[in-house]
Amino acid sequence: MSELRSQVETVLALSRRLLALATQGAWAGIAETERRRTEALRQLFLIDLSDPEDRRFLADTVENILALDAETVTLVERERDHAAGQLRKIQLGRQGKNAYLAVRDESSY
Repeated sequence: MSELRSQVETVLALSRRLLALATQGAWAGIAETERRRTEALRQLFLIDLSDPEDRRFLADTVENILALDAETVTLVERERDHAAGQLRKIQLGRQGKNAYLAVRDESSY
């Protein structure tokens, strides 16, 4: 297997892993996997691409990576929105508690 194809397989595997982690809601593993993938991508683009067939192969691969990333981003955004909603509920709960305590303290005088 050529260096290009080997490196492409690494990037694709890491991209699939990111999607799998997002699908599972395993958010803790995403940062490390993305760091590894970023390094693999950096290495990928250091490879000589003078052969037109290699360039076409890489272009096709980039399309696959972008498709995987789009799915991953959708899941990450959904989780972000869910977390933001939960945070708003917590903040409203705290505000309600603080208002209750303020009224209770005022009425105890």
